[in-house]
Amino acid sequence: MKLPSRRSLLAAGILCAAVLAVLPWRSFEQPVTPPPATAPGAAAAERCKVGIYIVDLHDLDISRKLFDANFWVWSQCRRENLTPLKTMEFVNANRVAGALDQMQNRDGIYWSARKIDGTFRHDWNVRNFPFDRHVMRISLEEGMDDGRTFHYEPDLPASGYDRRIVLPGWKLEGFRLLSSTRHYETTFGDPTLTHDTPAEYSRLDAEIIVSRASLTSFVKMTSAVYIAAILALLSFLFHLDTASSFSSRISFLAGSLFATVVNMRVASSELGSNDGLTLIDNIHITVLILVIAATILTILADGRMRKGKADSIRHFDRVNMAWCAALFVTANAVLIGMAVLAERA
Repeated sequence: MKLPSRRSLLAAGILCAAVLAVLPWRSFEQPVTPPPATAPGAAAAERCKVGIYIVDLHDLDISRKLFDANFWVWSQCRRENLTPLKTMEFVNANRVAGALDQMQNRDGIYWSARKIDGTFRHDWNVRNFPFDRHVMRISLEEGMDDGRTFHYEPDLPASGYDRRIVLPGWKLEGFRLLSSTRHYETTFGDPTLTHDTPAEYSRLDAEIIVSRASLTSFVKMTSAVYIAAILALLSFLFHLDTASSFSSRISFLAGSLFATVVNMRVASSELGSNDGLTLIDNIHITVLILVIAATILTILADGRMRKGKADSIRHFDRVNMAWCAALFVTANAVLIGMAVLAERA
């Protein structure tokens, strides 16, 4: 068996290096979240139990970075003059509407409840689409009494979400209700505070964890670009026996390049703007690199033909096709594997 030429190995090496250069090596890094701080003197502060129950989630809008939620929020306080539902603000809400407000004395506990319909902001990180996993957050914060006088106490046993919620294309994986104290680098003009002891307020974060339920959208976004990759590989079967065959082969590769660029723009618009390269972007880039490598190898094959080495062109093309296919499949397997591991870490 005849060994591949040095030019063939060089071109394959360039393709491998270019593919490795676009791999998202930093995708394994996970953000470190510091634990919630406890306000000084919190033991003397008034406390009310506050809980949330999600009854519906809908209109998950990735391009606008929003989602809609309907939920009940309630409080249990020891004193009637404590009304956290009236002084509560939804920090990450674009729109909030309340209804069915009620307050009753139940066995010495002042129980208040209201139903909320709201639109909330969420930074949809789709870098690892379709293996992305999201923690949608509804943040509640006390708007009047600071951390010296009042704190939320999460009502964990009663909080949660309706298991019958259906999100097309998504599945709900869990729910968390976390309490913390939000520190601000200002006194908001309060004369009883100083710059050394700025304002702080009690906060609750209701977190709903969701992940993709199917790969249908991924197949739709990548089917065209994978077909372009197959066509680029098939171009190696157009052996350069005549000058016209060179033009046909270049035109074939140009069509693959055009299809890849167009599909990349369509996929990016569907996913919305996102910082950095997504898995879909990286897959398209590997196809672009494949097309460029096939074009370079086509020019090298044409040079061989012009030098009178037509008898070795078929072997040259077969070896290059095998190298390009192996590197392309390997790069895609690594990209997809890293995306899966990054979301499950």
